[in-house]
Amino acid sequence: MLVINPRWLFDVGFQLSFSAVFSILLLVPLLDKLLGVHKWGTIYRYIAGIISVSIAAQVGTLPLVWYYFGAFPLYFLATNFVVVPSAFLIMLLAVLLLLFYPIELIRNGIAVVLDNLIYVVNYLLRQIESLPLSSLELPYIDAWGAYAVAVALVSALYAVIKRKWSFIAVSALVALPLVGHLLYMRLSTVEPHIIFYNSS
Repeated sequence: MLVINPRWLFDVGFQLSFSAVFSILLLVPLLDKLLGVHKWGTIYRYIAGIISVSIAAQVGTLPLVWYYFGAFPLYFLATNFVVVPSAFLIMLLAVLLLLFYPIELIRNGIAVVLDNLIYVVNYLLRQIESLPLSSLELPYIDAWGAYAVAVALVSALYAVIKRKWSFIAVSALVALPLVGHLLYMRLSTVEPHIIFYNSS
């Protein structure tokens, strides 16, 4: 993708997608082990799988979400119980739509089902988003703060899951300067300013 368009590296959606996937690949096996996913039946495995994927993706994207949007979604588990199964169905229907595109009757039927499914998913997500306290406002951090948050999160989670407490010391060493940095930014005087967004 970056060979085709190197500027995508600076696209927020690109960064969020790849950090989520990287975090899922890195953390889901550890979270599955912690939750004992393989010891239980199919329904538990499915629910625990969604929980572990949700937590892993949230950990991976938190520094970027904090940096770009200054908020943390508190109902991310609820939204992922809607999104994860729906995303599979949407992708499956999209592939079927491509396969049956030449046959108008089948194509139109799949398109109607796909359109309604996307509408229902968006409706449910809007309902969850409109709930009280759906997101937590976070203090402003710069790029270095976001990097420190990422290192602290991954090392702390790894320490807890693997029970290697030396990583907690590393996390504390990363987290203490981060807390100091956030306090400094919070207490320092902020000049009044206007932000202009320019999107091509």
